[in-house]
Amino acid sequence: MHAFRTGPDSDARLLILFVPGAPRERYFRGLAEFAARATPPSAEEVDAFALTCDQVNLRDHPGF
Repeated sequence: MHAFRTGPDSDARLLILFVPGAPRERYFRGLAEFAARATPPSAEEVDAFALTCDQVNLRDHPGF
């Protein structure tokens, strides 16, 4: 697991590298489509989409 945090008045940038490269283009394009929607998707909708891309979201994991 990985996590980071910033201070209350600071920005952060995150660079993700997959080596060897996993096919994640569809996942990130899907997230961009969610972000462009007028109504945000539900957490359940995002999680269901993530699973179709072999991605597991850990928002409910005890460490978070």
